Amino acid sequence: MYFQLRKLILWPRNGAAPRVVKFEPGVVNVISGASKTGKSAVIPIVDYCLGSEKCAIPVGVIRENCSWFGILIETLEGEKLLARREPGDQQSTGDMVLLEGAQVEIPETITDKTTNVDTVKRAMNRLAGLTDLDFEPGTENGFKQRPSFRDLMAFTFQPQNVIANPDVMFFKADTTEHREKLKT
Repeated sequence: MYFQLRKLILWPRNGAAPRVVKFEPGVVNVISGASKTGKSAVIPIVDYCLGSEKCAIPVGVIRENCSWFGILIETLEGEKLLARREPGDQQSTGDMVLLEGAQVEIPETITDKTTNVDTVKRAMNRLAGLTDLDFEPGTENGFKQRPSFRDLMAFTFQPQNVIANPDVMFFKADTTEHREKLKT
């Protein structure tokens, strides 16, 4: 599976131009900088745009000033823009935008959703080749249910709390559910 994060996009509430952070494909992108500049929000923003159940983007300046969060990814099928609405007082929202093409132009503004989080997750599962895999057919919940694209996040991110923890090797492997699913 070829999957490269190319850009992270923040659409401000005030109608100004979106803020774009570019990523270099094919290498590990290390994010560094001064304190309180949003570094710790990058992984939660990407995770949220990839369909996480809850919005873990820190409450504060970024959430207060953004209406939508987005990522541009490069795949064998071309580029995909995945954007998700800032959830406000809710834990998350299912409102998303999915744009696909050989090259996707980042819109200046996003006013309405074009899809929902479940549709995006299905598209990502298909892209990863996980649509027909079952550990135990018929399992509706638990650690042995069908793997999903979301399970691959453990191998994608290395936030500072994982790097600094000698007892955890993978993102979200500090919870029983994710740890058991990785073992399976």
